[in-house]
Amino acid sequence: MPDLIQELATEVSDGHVIAFLGAGSALACESGQGGGATGQDLARDIIKHLGEDPANFSGSLMEVSEFLEAASPQHRRALDDFVYRRLKDLRPTVGHLLLPLFPWRALITTNYNQVIERGFAVASQHGITTKICRVIRADSELTTGHSPSEVPLYKPHGCLGLLYDHNAPLVLTARDYYNSTTKRKRIYDEVRELAGNFSTLFIGYSLVDYNFNNIYYELGEKLRDYLSRSYSVGPVAPHKKHYLEQVFQRRDIKLIDDKFDSFVIRLADKVGVLAAPEVFEVVIAELSRPEVLNRLGSQYINELPSAVRNELVARGRL
Repeated sequence: MPDLIQELATEVSDGHVIAFLGAGSALACESGQGGGATGQDLARDIIKHLGEDPANFSGSLMEVSEFLEAASPQHRRALDDFVYRRLKDLRPTVGHLLLPLFPWRALITTNYNQVIERGFAVASQHGITTKICRVIRADSELTTGHSPSEVPLYKPHGCLGLLYDHNAPLVLTARDYYNSTTKRKRIYDEVRELAGNFSTLFIGYSLVDYNFNNIYYELGEKLRDYLSRSYSVGPVAPHKKHYLEQVFQRRDIKLIDDKFDSFVIRLADKVGVLAAPEVFEVVIAELSRPEVLNRLGSQYINELPSAVRNELVARGRL
């Protein structure tokens, strides 16, 4: 069995990887409003906000977004405000604090939240990175080139930091999806060009994720044989593992069974950045919080680097 983490670490170290981050990369984030959310979670929250019972009232995020937009006197502003209140205070996880330590060619997220940006800011406060996250939410924010200290973060589905902009909306309703590639054409063109030149890493997307499939098929159709190596990271249910491995193999994507935080820690170890004392201490401090280990679960804790597990045992956390 090839060591996919080591293989990927080599590509990341060479600056040859762009990473797409989906809802699963923020699921472990904490907040007073309910923490990280999948599209289904957000849809259920909207259903409750509409005064309906999710046990008897179901709908996709796209569908119930239309309901909220139509039902409120403020229409679209009410929808944007709801999503903002629900996701605005997410706390970065240890994975987000480590993301700035890698020489990514680019980061792309279909999430609306600002947890990646906050991860860069907190990592800078801890003194473990000098990298700056340059956020690109609209075509007007594109520039020609960037400094070595900047990591471009493309947000083609919008951002809580840029609301009420008709030319850069949160992509929620059917109309938003229909207009998204037109309103952000240059962003999509740049992402497509990056995917043609560098390996792609998908983190936090499921096989049934509309956004993941949209991205995958769009890139596959446009690039075909020119699409570089692809990886997908996410927890795999044991009873589905055999089938998922076959599906991803058929799509020519290498599947890594892991959660976002434990995966990034393992990648940091393989790349060599975890050895820095200040980085190691940040990781241990985050993992020492009981809720963090509980969310990871024993399966993925056992996959952590031995130095990390040994330190957690020494501190009485394991």
